[in-house]
Parts: sequence; structure tokens; C-alpha cells
Amino acid sequence: MLKEEETERQGRPIGRAELWTLTHKRPNGSYLHDAARAIGERIVEIEQHDESSGPLFQNDSLAQALGKEHPDRVRGMGIGPTSSQVFYTNSHQPSNEIQREETQRVLLELQAELAAEKLKRQAMESVTAQTTR
Repeated sequence: MLKEEETERQGRPIGRAELWTLTHKRPNGSYLHDAARAIGERIVEIEQHDESSGPLFQNDSLAQALGKEHPDRVRGMGIGPTSSQVFYTNSHQPSNEIQREETQRVLLELQAELAAEKLKRQAMESVTAQTTR
């Protein structure tokens, strides 16, 4: 998965807007089309003026550039997570902003650890395959 690969490559968790930008650019750095360029420029503009737009906030730079999330999915999170799971809109979830930020930080750390473990497993499988030849 691109998010895990990029997290491993950069040595830090990447946010939804960064992932969106990566998937809408060519290898030479140009955008795939004019609409993607306009959205990418909007994301950059938002991030320059809104430092509170964290990597997993409901109103992050990606959400501001693309509009409100659909309730049954979250852009940049793959198949499965819903906005209520990711952004804690359920009343039973923590409402304290500090708890939210800590939970999001832990989530990003766990995603990075998972990506690293997947790479280790792939390396071990590769070594095993080479030794059995």
C-alpha cells in the first residue's frame, strides 16, 4: 500500500493531503490534470495559512480542499474506515481535543510500525526464497 511505503521511505507518518498529492502527480512532479493541480494548490495554500490542520482531523487541508467527507468513507484511509470511526463523531468517543490528538498520534505511529513490520516480513520471505533455491 502506498501510504505504508511512503511512511517507511520518509521515516514518518504521512497525512491524507500528502497522500492525495502523491497519488495525483506524475513521477516528474507535474499533476495528472488541471483539476488535480487546482486542488493540490488549494491544499498547499490551506496548509500555509492553517497550522491547526493536522494529518487526521475532520477539517484537515484535504477536507477543506475537497469538501465534506461522505459518512461511509474517509478519503486517504483505504477501504473500511468510516468518518465516525476516524474522526470520533460518535458521542461515545472521546470529546476532549487532547485525547483526540493523542489517539490520532498513536494511530499514525501504529500505521508506521505496521508498515515497517510488513517490510521486515517481505525481506525475510525474500531471504527464505533465495535459500530454498
